[in-house]
Amino acid sequence: MQRGEKANGAGQIVDATGHGIPVEAVLTLTDLTTATVLATETTATGHGNGHPNQQTTRCSGVLFEGPASDFPDSLPGVAPGDTVQLTIDALAVLQL
Repeated sequence: MQRGEKANGAGQIVDATGHGIPVEAVLTLTDLTTATVLATETTATGHGNGHPNQQTTRCSGVLFEGPASDFPDSLPGVAPGDTVQLTIDALAVLQL
């Protein structure tokens, strides 16, 4: 779903009716060839205070894994043939 202004948007649930509204998420980009964490980014709705009375569900997965040369952004200092992986670990409020 497209996010609104100053919002984190929502993610569609695969094989079910509903969506998840992200509360917090950590994205991690790792060079698997050298076992080096290249970057991490953390986001939190309401500076960590968003949806305080809602039950959350942990969601995680691999968003990208492949050669650095196929990654959408340039990765300075990473060899083009290195395998990189972008993962997400998030808490979301499910709306079913």
